[in-house]
Amino acid sequence: MLVVTSDHGEELFDHGGVLHGLTLYDEVLHVPLVVWWPGRLPHRVIEEPTDTLDLHTTLRSLVARSPQGPEDGDSLWSAMLQSSDPAGEPNLQFATAPGLGWAAMARSDRWKLILVPRPRLRWGMGRGPGRTHEAEYLFHLESDPGEHSNLAGTPSLEADWLWSRLQAWQTTWQARQPQETEDSELDETTRRQLKALGYVD
Repeated sequence: MLVVTSDHGEELFDHGGVLHGLTLYDEVLHVPLVVWWPGRLPHRVIEEPTDTLDLHTTLRSLVARSPQGPEDGDSLWSAMLQSSDPAGEPNLQFATAPGLGWAAMARSDRWKLILVPRPRLRWGMGRGPGRTHEAEYLFHLESDPGEHSNLAGTPSLEADWLWSRLQAWQTTWQARQPQETEDSELDETTRRQLKALGYVD
């Protein structure tokens, strides 16, 4: 079996900036996933989005029974083996950006919501030409797939539901993060390397 994927995409001036870790636009979140297993998996292309937790749960199930806790994803085996995708719960994805503090994103099939609380810096997604500094972004993906028109504040029951799901997920995600201690201090070489990659300020 061969699996090819990536931990993030790159913004190449799509929204006025470069690199990654400073936005939660699709160009940073949309990464390839190729699973190749001759004789075991049929060839098919799946258009529905998934996330890294789903891949982790899928691969872990090959060697051990996968626990089903709040931190676990959904196995992708049924989707990869069937000729059509099963209908079920609304498809939701969540993500965070390390360069944005506790910034978080929730995406449904039609809407995408990004919350960017940055108390130490200006609000918004990154610095530089073309950036905006709102604390909340809402995009209607069917009419604005490029994520250029911020509809935050527009009345929408679906957007309100997405906001509540993001708040609940973010609370759970924050609670699972390890607390920093003196033992977790980075040496200067490691800090410089992480900064060059955009993972720390």
